[in-house]
Amino acid sequence: MADYEPLREELTAKLSQLTDPSGKPLNVKVFKPQEIYQKVRGRAPDLIVYFDDLAWRSVGSVGLHSLYTIENDTGPDDANHAPFGLMIFHDPQAPKDGQVLEGAQLYDILPTLLHRYGLEAPAGLRGKVLNL
Repeated sequence: MADYEPLREELTAKLSQLTDPSGKPLNVKVFKPQEIYQKVRGRAPDLIVYFDDLAWRSVGSVGLHSLYTIENDTGPDDANHAPFGLMIFHDPQAPKDGQVLEGAQLYDILPTLLHRYGLEAPAGLRGKVLNL
């Protein structure tokens, strides 16, 4: 275990040196789960890596013939390239155009839905009611 943190630092440094297929440096962001999440439960990954603001992704396959792949190794999956979420809320009685919700979090969806339908939120529920 004494080598764990030094190894994570070494991997972070090496990942930060990666380039795209043309040799241009990638904008690589490396995160330790314990530094970005309020709680880490179960078996968290050792590092979370964004390759070029999620323009590139890591794949689960080992032994590919190239460092780069343009195909997902497990089939179509466009969901993990979005650093921001998507929430669709449709109210037929009060239709609105789409809007960007700055500062919204995943925790805000449940309080918003409970409020919309006149239901009381349980004590201690995280998140805030979004102004939709």
